[in-house]
Amino acid sequence: MTRHLPWIATAIIGVVARLVQANQQMQERLASTEGKLREQAQQIESHAIESRTDALTLLANRRA
Repeated sequence: MTRHLPWIATAIIGVVARLVQANQQMQERLASTEGKLREQAQQIESHAIESRTDALTLLANRRA
């Protein structure tokens, strides 16, 4: 049993290294996605403001 310990330790280290790498990749994807969501939220807000103002007269639009 003890002669298998180095092999087991090496296998565990390999698995942990892959988990750390996968976690880092997911964190990068999450950060990218959060950035895209922030951009979209800003665009939505900008469009909402534009929709409340007439582009030609710059007067507020009436609500339907």
